[in-house]
Amino acid sequence: MSAVLSQQRHPIAFFSKKLSPRMQAASAYDREMFAISEAVRKWQQYLLGCNQRSLKSLLHQTIQTPGQQKWLTKLLGYDFEIHYTPGRDNPVADALSRLPSSTVLLFSAMSSAMPVVLDQLWNYYSSHAARQALVTHLSKQPESTLTYSLSSGLILYKDSIFIPDIDGLRRSLIFVFHATTEGGHSRARATAARLSASFYWPKLLAAIKAFIRQCAICQSNKCSTQKQLGTLQPLPIPRQVWEDLSMDFITHLPVSAGKTVIWVIFDRLTKYAHFISLPPRFTAVSLASEFSRTIYRLHGLPKSIVSDRDRIFHSNFWRELFRLSGTTLAFSSAYHPQTDVQMEVLNRVLETYLRCFVAETPRRWSQFLHLAEYWYNTTRHMSIGMPPFRALYGRNPPLVVHYLTDQSKVAAVGDLIRLHRDALAVARYHLSRAQQQSVHRRVSHKLGCCFFGPFFILRQIGPVTYELELPAGARIHPVFQVSLLKPFVGEPPATCGALPPDVMNADGPRHPCRILAPRAGSLPTQPQFLIQWEDQDASDASWVSLDELRSAHPALDLEDKVQIDEGSIDTAQTMLSPVKPEGPSTCKITTKR
Repeated sequence: MSAVLSQQRHPIAFFSKKLSPRMQAASAYDREMFAISEAVRKWQQYLLGCNQRSLKSLLHQTIQTPGQQKWLTKLLGYDFEIHYTPGRDNPVADALSRLPSSTVLLFSAMSSAMPVVLDQLWNYYSSHAARQALVTHLSKQPESTLTYSLSSGLILYKDSIFIPDIDGLRRSLIFVFHATTEGGHSRARATAARLSASFYWPKLLAAIKAFIRQCAICQSNKCSTQKQLGTLQPLPIPRQVWEDLSMDFITHLPVSAGKTVIWVIFDRLTKYAHFISLPPRFTAVSLASEFSRTIYRLHGLPKSIVSDRDRIFHSNFWRELFRLSGTTLAFSSAYHPQTDVQMEVLNRVLETYLRCFVAETPRRWSQFLHLAEYWYNTTRHMSIGMPPFRALYGRNPPLVVHYLTDQSKVAAVGDLIRLHRDALAVARYHLSRAQQQSVHRRVSHKLGCCFFGPFFILRQIGPVTYELELPAGARIHPVFQVSLLKPFVGEPPATCGALPPDVMNADGPRHPCRILAPRAGSLPTQPQFLIQWEDQDASDASWVSLDELRSAHPALDLEDKVQIDEGSIDTAQTMLSPVKPEGPSTCKITTKR
């Protein structure tokens, strides 16, 4: 409610008050009586007047409610008449009772930015001749155009402030309405709807789209909904059985007979697989021995092996062993398990099989591993249309005759077969549950960045793979499939972007730990040392020349002297310790010639 006290058309006092919820729900007659009584109470020393037509006959009507009787008693003793005045003829009281406009609310919310915007606009209008002429024209002839008008020295397009193209003012406004907490990094149309409610300039939506395309935060944190880049590059089809293999590890299993890892190896042509259980700690040497006992004695050496970038498969021993054997090692690119999706599916199938049989007793999984291998190899594979057993041996696997109760005369045999039958019943029960299982506990990355960078492209490796310039100390492989990349829009930064902490400085550059043995190089002045590296097994030791050691690790100090002539060394294992060099970086190695 609002009221104005005036005398001979000159205002004396103003009064406004917010109605309570109960009064807001009352009738118009009650609200008008309440307004009169409140005005009388506020201005008791004045002669009041009211502008409501419905109250002209107030004193001549029957008072119906207790509230009306209470308010009427407050009016007794005053000499006044009630005259009706339309709202258009009573602008003062009408203005006091109206809500503020959205433009005023917007200016209040942007109190820190709007003075700067208005100052720039006023300075621009006063200095720019064409705009000043438009302001003068609109001030003299406001009805000459239906789209533009003048208000408080500002040009309005309909009801929005017109923003000329001056000194990045438009870009600053887009930043406020997009990149702040109020903007929320919304998409182009949502930002345009919020901005166009108060401002206008030609091609506003196109300018917002260009700004958002170059927004670094949006590029890093918004997932792409477009089709992935690149084309499918399937692995070549092998020509002979067990010439092209794939291998992977299933780790972090419950301890079963001292084993926690399953090494999965399968032939990419016949899909025949071998499952090998491994202890929690194994090296490339022990893995090579197991490969010789299980794979080499049955199928010989392969021509190629596809695997992920596990540290065992990337060790010096493993790569050198198969290089000398003539086997090509093919590694997947970083964060792209689709390179060998068959292996990922096989791992999931094996885990499901074991889960069905040992869900109640997980530590017995090693007892079912050989059964899982036979089950997989004798089950029809959808890719080849037959069981892997038949694809490898050219015949169907032997049938398992169903056992009838009390058919065997040996009790131990009957007990063993019944145990297997009971296990199958448990498997069927858990298979029905496995179809409805979902993962409830996992590390959530929902609020993590979708992309990291930007990083510069060093070179193109293959049709759909690129090598990136990653930060020093990154533990991930720098080659990525194009589906994991997207071009960066905007001015490239001076330095490359950052990676998450869990992939930084975990491995870092290799540092030598000790010298195991020396040997003469191709030149008399270029001796070589067998170096064991930090956090690596002695089997991964490699020969490094003296020049390479000096250039790669200039801040190393040999605690014991190394004698190069006659192939001798003072100690069989010389410890290396890093020291901070003073002056030029050198490697302190004492030699005799």
